[in-house]
Amino acid sequence: MRKFYSTIAVLLILLFAIFLLFQISKSRTFQFFGELVYQVNTEQKVVALTFDDAPTQKVYEVLKILKQKGIKATFYETGKLIEDNQNEARAIVNAGMEVGNHSYSHKRMILKSWSYINDEIQKTNILIHSSGYQKQITFRPPNGKKLFLLP
Repeated sequence: MRKFYSTIAVLLILLFAIFLLFQISKSRTFQFFGELVYQVNTEQKVVALTFDDAPTQKVYEVLKILKQKGIKATFYETGKLIEDNQNEARAIVNAGMEVGNHSYSHKRMILKSWSYINDEIQKTNILIHSSGYQKQITFRPPNGKKLFLLP
């Protein structure tokens, strides 16, 4: 009987740990290690407009509207899409938009090794720089999910 209760206790602890890890993976305001930016304190009333999964051929239409309205935005680009749409990536930079890294392959960052995540980020950073962007590059994980840290 004692073995039965021990097994149940272990299963409950495991279930709780899985639930906790899932909640952490989707948190936009907490991670165990590394800096996580989820807001910027300012006296101004501002909104951050972001586009994920860029660049695509639709970017010209979006850039035209943003220019007409006098709006700046951040485009989170994936490395694979940059390779496939180099002119569009340069157009984003030439329009004076911010550019962020959204990984190379757009695969989830959960249960991936540090070296895998680092490779995804570094390959895309190189491609972003090759499109002419020279400012600091922020990173947004695909699907908004990460585990404990990002390099």
